[in-house]
Amino acid sequence: MRVLVLLPVLLLPGPPVFCQTGGSIEGRVVSSATQAAIGDVAVTVRRLAPWNQNIYHATTDTTGAFRITGVAEADYAVEFSKTGFGERVHPALRKPLHVANGETARISVELVPLGVLRGRVVDGDRRPVPKARIELARIRGGSAEVATTNGDGQFEISESGTFTLMARPADALKPPKPPAENERTVWAPTYYPRGILRSEAARIVLRPGEELDGYEIRLRDVPVYRIRGVAVGEDEKPLTGVRVRLIAPDQWNGASEAQAVSGQDGVFEFTSAWARDWELAAQMKRGDTVLKGFGSTVVSNHNADGVVLRLAPPFVLHGIVTAKRSSCGRLRSRSSTTSILIAPPAAQAAASSSPVSARAITTPAHSPGWVTRISCKIFRSPARCNSARPG
Repeated sequence: MRVLVLLPVLLLPGPPVFCQTGGSIEGRVVSSATQAAIGDVAVTVRRLAPWNQNIYHATTDTTGAFRITGVAEADYAVEFSKTGFGERVHPALRKPLHVANGETARISVELVPLGVLRGRVVDGDRRPVPKARIELARIRGGSAEVATTNGDGQFEISESGTFTLMARPADALKPPKPPAENERTVWAPTYYPRGILRSEAARIVLRPGEELDGYEIRLRDVPVYRIRGVAVGEDEKPLTGVRVRLIAPDQWNGASEAQAVSGQDGVFEFTSAWARDWELAAQMKRGDTVLKGFGSTVVSNHNADGVVLRLAPPFVLHGIVTAKRSSCGRLRSRSSTTSILIAPPAAQAAASSSPVSARAITTPAHSPGWVTRISCKIFRSPARCNSARPG
């Protein structure tokens, strides 16, 4: 893991030196948990402007110390990298490290030792599952550490925080035997300990330096059903060649579970959807214009047919945001930005199969009494703007 650190600088004046061409950087790296020195930390110093024009490297010794000489006078960012360690503990001032000719900049850094989570993935008969994708996803933050099980179904991940743990079987894994001849079953992505939905997952707290073992995920075999629908344009005519994505809404990164393309009659189909709520996202390009459509459906122990995805081009919504003053004449907020949120009417949002797709716009604010013009693109009408206010 690479760690980018912008640090305050302590400059130590030395005796007068003439004709010097550069300064020095020296420092020490320790563990935040034990304050013990950390050796073999890769230290990279990069010039900020122009970026990457001057790059210097060093490695900490057994005392955690490093020193770099002959550094050109400029502002720098410093990176620390060592397997098993994460971000620094102490928040640094957000200012660059300045190195001056003939001077030494000293820095001290604490790295957080990551926790270690170990476990294995097995099938319904508790046979090991190799090549399964393991996702240790943060409860907040929209990121995950990813690993792959070995031949014995075992995995190990280093991280720290609060997570959910999920195993996704490899495509090559032999499907489970269905309970009845007329049914089809698959191994579903399974959350620890054995849930299909992320809401069923146990929360795992992995503290810095902690080692957790014995996390076994037993894959769930689930019956699958069909989702069939049609993609149409604003004129209700079928659209050919529309790419449709099937998405589990609780997936941490919004990745597709499956993809399909509409045929000549606009019909698309997913053949292996298990019982749960699903979202669908459709997109196609017509000339230079991108058409999009969105929908949702619920699979509940039977096929879900008759889904309609209506695609439309984006249109531009213009507006003006004005700052309101309080009773004492002051602005209610001194925020430098204003967030603009767009949503369909509540009743329509609850019943619609094509909710608005929009991006939040952050606009710059100006001096007191400012007026900000906004512009954004959305893919379905009608829609309304939520109350927009500074902050």
